[in-house]
Amino acid sequence: MAREELGHVATLRKERRRAYHLEHERSSADASTPRPPQIDARRLELRLIAQLGDIERRLSGPAAVRTRDMRQQTIAMADAAAGLGSFPASMERKDPLEIAEALVDGYLDGAERSSDAAHLESLQHLAERAISRLAWLRSLAAE
Repeated sequence: MAREELGHVATLRKERRRAYHLEHERSSADASTPRPPQIDARRLELRLIAQLGDIERRLSGPAAVRTRDMRQQTIAMADAAAGLGSFPASMERKDPLEIAEALVDGYLDGAERSSDAAHLESLQHLAERAISRLAWLRSLAAE
């Protein structure tokens, strides 16, 4: 399941990077267009915490326990994600799956660009946990 999820993540990252570069080229060509407000990964993690709480309240049994664990892990991730990434503020209005996907992509992209070993390790650890969380959310959506 994890390998399949990594395949999905890789495809998603390619598409997002292509869209990002296309958008970046457009904004560079038209510098008079203001850039939409940006938020960091911590703010998206905090939004996801609230959404996971909503999901947890709708579930029961092992699924609720697993969601609670994911929520607790996300609380820890939010602190570690302070100042990382740059996402459109509009991402806060997205559903949990879209937010989780964006965070995975942001952590992996940050790790790819990092030249500091400690920072790279931190981003890889965040990405690992974010991929696990994304797989869980996708399994919930499939039910």
